[in-house]
Amino acid sequence: MATRAPHEARGEPNVVLSPGAERIADREFHSARWLETIVLPSDIKSIGDHAFAYCDALTAVKLQQPAPGEMAGGLDACLNIARTGIQSIGHSAFEECHLLTSINLESLTSCTSLGSHAFF
Repeated sequence: MATRAPHEARGEPNVVLSPGAERIADREFHSARWLETIVLPSDIKSIGDHAFAYCDALTAVKLQQPAPGEMAGGLDACLNIARTGIQSIGHSAFEECHLLTSINLESLTSCTSLGSHAFF
């Protein structure tokens, strides 16, 4: 998996977003039917509306390992956003991502906004 900016990832099934990205824009990967795995930077703060909606092949959302001394968290084989620092997840962010079969929201203390139908 190569590290990419979102606009460079088109057609790649496994994508690692560039470090430093704090937000996944609205509809950034909407209907990216080829996308199977995405690795988010450890400092991600926000996932926009419909960011991954209709990503039919998406099976894993992972979080890059934080630098030493940073808070650890993990998104692996399912959507596990516990202890990550994500503050908001937009409306329908993961709508119709049927292959994400498990969602772990345990200890999600930093999230202050969860959009409607985020995991519908």
